[in-house]
Amino acid sequence: MSYDSIVLASRSPRRSQLLRQIGIPHEVLCVDFDEERLPGEAPRGYVERLARDKALHARRQHPELGGRLLLTADTAVVLVRRSSASHGTNRTASACWVTCRGVSTR
Repeated sequence: MSYDSIVLASRSPRRSQLLRQIGIPHEVLCVDFDEERLPGEAPRGYVERLARDKALHARRQHPELGGRLLLTADTAVVLVRRSSASHGTNRTASACWVTCRGVSTR
């Protein structure tokens, strides 16, 4: 597949950094929409829905994207079957990191 650049629909500086590291030209598009977890929604289903809905929302909000390649992703932190969105305030991020100290990930 040939492309000039892709559109990264993510505010994550890390995702943009990873694309730069592997030499993929891209532009960042911030997409605003409700990222609340639905009642009873499993963590995997939550992040899959967010990534899919973010792409759909980006296409609706920005018809000028046309057929350009659009990359979306999302992340959630799950602690003993309790999940938290990766976004939030510095206070919630700090609390999450304190809780996660010494916990293995997969």
